[in-house]
Amino acid sequence: MLVFGTFFNRLNPGLERVLFGDGAGIMAIEVRGWADRPGWLRPELPNSLVPISTDLIRNTPRPLLNCSLGQYGLGETRPHSHPCLAIHGCLQGNGTEISEEETVSLRPGVFCLFPAGARHVTRVDVDRTTAITVLIDTENPGRWPRESGVTECCRELQRLVRRFETFNTATNSDLAHVFWQVADRMSNDGPCSTAATVGFLWALLGQIVERLNGVTPDLPAADAARGARRYLAARLHDQITVAEVAHAVHMSPTRLLEVFSAAYGCGIIRYFNQLKVKEAQRLLAGSTLTVDQVSRTLSFSSPTYFSRVFIRYTGQTPSEFRASR
Repeated sequence: MLVFGTFFNRLNPGLERVLFGDGAGIMAIEVRGWADRPGWLRPELPNSLVPISTDLIRNTPRPLLNCSLGQYGLGETRPHSHPCLAIHGCLQGNGTEISEEETVSLRPGVFCLFPAGARHVTRVDVDRTTAITVLIDTENPGRWPRESGVTECCRELQRLVRRFETFNTATNSDLAHVFWQVADRMSNDGPCSTAATVGFLWALLGQIVERLNGVTPDLPAADAARGARRYLAARLHDQITVAEVAHAVHMSPTRLLEVFSAAYGCGIIRYFNQLKVKEAQRLLAGSTLTVDQVSRTLSFSSPTYFSRVFIRYTGQTPSEFRASR
């Protein structure tokens, strides 16, 4: 976060005001000083966290008030809170988030979510630790069409985030994908699309809401089903067996059949044939290949079997389908 300065309140020496840039002006955050320091904080805690460099992503729409990436030297902040929902995430190095509820080690791929007003201390344990900070004003999401889901997401975050929450992207490939996409765009030295950055930020917030709502699939099973689907899509011109697919995703054939059917509503070979028929439709409509050539291209055992499979999923023979285009 880009810190513009710290100003002492002359009327109350125990209260400080720290100013942060938000892309539209300056936002003040009150920080309690030592006079009323809560007992859960270590008494020797210094105010020594110094940013080596910070970059602020500007022009992000509400409710994304502040999206920043910083590199920090060793040190700690004073106890403080944010006026709205805040995300602190570690990209490189190590740090610690200390709250009244718990102490969490921040390592690459781990991020914390703080509700508005949640007091905490951020400590950097490894020199030149790189971290991202995102402030989300869920109470004032801006003007978005209802269909965008932005206002609904903000309401859900307000309802769900009542305490310090921690997420480890190493435990989930989908969460890891969107988190590191956000990180890559925020740390990109060259031109970077704000739309892409904001899109991945919303994808990250959507993933957070799903997990806080308990909508979390069996992660190894979900990953295996998606891996099997990608394997099938890449092998449309081949003949394959369930055992081959299971080997590719490191799961037993019996277990893979269960998780694939749960994810996609049908068996692996049936799904594979559906993909082949869609590809056959594309070839019949957009190329001069004969029906026999399309059958061979997609590795059907014979033109007769190809026609039988095609009829099963489309209600037409390949020749009838081509004539109807």
